[in-house]
Amino acid sequence: MKKRLIPRNLKLLIPGCSLLGLLLRILLVATGTDDKGLIVSFHPAWIALLILTFAVFAALLLSSGSIRGAMDYKASFPRSLIAPAAGVLAAIAAGASLLRHLRGDGFIAIPPNIFTTAAFFLTGAVMVLAIIAFILAGLCRLTERKVPFGLHVVICVWFALEMLDLYQTWSFDPQIQDYCFQLLACIALAMTAYQLASFDIDKGSHRKLWFWGLAATYLCCLCLDSGLFYIAGAAWAWSNLTTLLRRQRKTMETETPAAE
Repeated sequence: MKKRLIPRNLKLLIPGCSLLGLLLRILLVATGTDDKGLIVSFHPAWIALLILTFAVFAALLLSSGSIRGAMDYKASFPRSLIAPAAGVLAAIAAGASLLRHLRGDGFIAIPPNIFTTAAFFLTGAVMVLAIIAFILAGLCRLTERKVPFGLHVVICVWFALEMLDLYQTWSFDPQIQDYCFQLLACIALAMTAYQLASFDIDKGSHRKLWFWGLAATYLCCLCLDSGLFYIAGAAWAWSNLTTLLRRQRKTMETETPAAE
């Protein structure tokens, strides 16, 4: 039973669970707020969402022991059409963040000085590099080439900056329910990019990548109503998981008794 459910089916089960969670979030906003717009404590939709999230992360943790991947980079990341398409979508999301940043809506919203000015241009440069990195990393997957280490590092930094950018707005919100999943999604996306960067220098872990990648997929799908960033994040994380060695291991287990 465990082998049938983990880990292959998780790649399909997690998006399904996240869509259920999204419906619970929408239901919470629609029926779980009082006259002041505050979420009612212990609302059934909120409790159900917490239970679902706990179950998802428990499944991810329990599945880690059965995840096995190839040592070879090309075998782990074969040619893909979905990953480059998700990379283009992520590049568009990064471009949207860049435009918002250039309009002055980014997290550098305090009176300018030498430090904030430098941070403003540095942040914009990271966003430009992230757009390029998403596209180049997708082309590498399309042509079965190893992704240069620096591309996923830039992507990781951009996700971290995006988290800081969004947190400035969230920090004024007294209700953690309004932003907790968005915040966790940004963290999971940054960790997914970090794990991909580790694979680029031959130090990656299939278990850690699958955990963070599917966690990012789940959390981003919970926030699909919050904008393109989360739609692109879910597609990018889900499509960049490694290929596992399920069949080879099963074949070896069945052939060993026959040889005896």
